[in-house]
Amino acid sequence: MIREGRVRAVAAVLKLVPPEAIDAAETKDPQFVAVARIAEKHRLNAVAIVAANALVSYRLSKHGEDYWMDYARFWVERGTPFNVDELIEAVSDFLRSERVPLLQQKLQRLRRAKPLLSSLLRSPLRYRRLDTLYQEATRLMSRGRYQKTAAFAAKMVYYVFQALGVRVEGLERIPVPLDRRFAVLTASSGIIPEHPDVIYSRLREEAEAAWRTVAELSGHPPARLDTLLWLPARSIEPLLAKGLLGFAQDEFALRLVDYTLGRVDVKLARRIAEELIRYADWASASRA
Repeated sequence: MIREGRVRAVAAVLKLVPPEAIDAAETKDPQFVAVARIAEKHRLNAVAIVAANALVSYRLSKHGEDYWMDYARFWVERGTPFNVDELIEAVSDFLRSERVPLLQQKLQRLRRAKPLLSSLLRSPLRYRRLDTLYQEATRLMSRGRYQKTAAFAAKMVYYVFQALGVRVEGLERIPVPLDRRFAVLTASSGIIPEHPDVIYSRLREEAEAAWRTVAELSGHPPARLDTLLWLPARSIEPLLAKGLLGFAQDEFALRLVDYTLGRVDVKLARRIAEELIRYADWASASRA
């Protein structure tokens, strides 16, 4: 199922990306900007505040970037929660105000996460070891397509610690939070020659394993690659649906240069785009 040749080709071009390019992409990520605003006001309590929302960040009605900016605005105007019941009540109020899909399911997941959120409030620095957070969240949350929220929570808590200048450990053990955009990249790169719907619903573990190998071969932790590639991939799926492969590559490359503040130059950005966006007809990837 996983095409090892495509994994190696993608890893080889991503290995050319300097770490400072990913540093720049992280600081320009609207989700990081949102988290930094929350951390500025709520300090280490932001660890629990951010993790709580990350654990229910699926099936959004808007782009993730916009959703997290709304969350930051909500918490800038809200007092700091000092116990888990206050935290869950506040996040529940936010979810209701956003009229999110699957509201009752998400409220139930918040309640299920109460032991973890309580621990995050009491001992936030314990979770500088991001793999500890990932493992605990994985045990609490249901498996399947929503398990990616455990990885996403670890990544967003990494952003909190980055904003506060706190050094973390275990980042390399956090998988890519495989959402729809990464399912599209997995398909369009030919790493797994299946429709994104199939990857997102049935081949998540295979896709995570493939991107883990890409990360190892490229020398960049999966969560860092997620930021580098997720941001410029925002608008490529509609273009691929129309068969506009070249336009999708151009869009991705230009966004990559912009988000990395030019630390990935146009030539390298184009090479990366050509490796990641090779197929608009998903079935053709299996014949290549």
